[in-house]
Amino acid sequence: MKTILVTSAKGGVGKTTTVLNLGYCLSIIGKRVLVFDGDPQGGISMSVNLRDKTLRGLINVIKKEAKLNEVILYAKNKNFGVLGIGNLESDDFECFEDEKQLELIKIVINKLKEFFDYIIIDSSYSMNSLLYTYMSVSDSVIIPTTLKILSIKSFPLVFKVMDKIRAEKNSGLALDGILITMYRGTEQEKNMLQELKKIIPEELIFKKMIAYSEDFETSNIKGVPQFLLSRNFDAKRDYFELALELLEREKNEEVDKDYAELF
Repeated sequence: MKTILVTSAKGGVGKTTTVLNLGYCLSIIGKRVLVFDGDPQGGISMSVNLRDKTLRGLINVIKKEAKLNEVILYAKNKNFGVLGIGNLESDDFECFEDEKQLELIKIVINKLKEFFDYIIIDSSYSMNSLLYTYMSVSDSVIIPTTLKILSIKSFPLVFKVMDKIRAEKNSGLALDGILITMYRGTEQEKNMLQELKKIIPEELIFKKMIAYSEDFETSNIKGVPQFLLSRNFDAKRDYFELALELLEREKNEEVDKDYAELF
């Protein structure tokens, strides 16, 4: 069993798309996967049109209005489940800053670990108490990024938060890797990649890069994983190979690093 937090301090880097498609690919390999919509803005819930099926989700479990098995929806592939954030009222956002409610979220995630091989959490890009809560119960972190300077500059903030959580709450929190998304293969991107490798040890960067595809936006509109939607073999292969690389990385011993010291 493994809980993976997918996060970034920069928006627009393919975070939600990564959660959805990586989760689906792991499920077709045979893993029991739960995609956990941990963003109060409901990125996953919108991407899969979850609110057309149910308005209940995590917030209703926290408020003791529903049980976990009542709010998890499964795809035709029964290995793939989704827990949405729920239909939030204006007052509900305060729950995600309240210490007691955050403790309940930890309890929910720890309970879910009994039933799934992988829980993949989609978080907002805000460095707030909710993100700290997710890090405190996660085994590892994946950081998606585009090869743009503002995305690269956001790494130190995530690393510093990880180091703080590792020191105070979760010593086992590891970095699965930095995932390059929306890659077009331009000369500028190639140069930026070489510069990135001078700062970040190469073993901390996923070898598999997710190529840019117009299907990103379409998959969100259609509410299905890009892996199912796309007729482009390369797009499907990218996510599938990412899932395989993740499984291979898990066989290797994690290197203990203070990530903030990389910068």
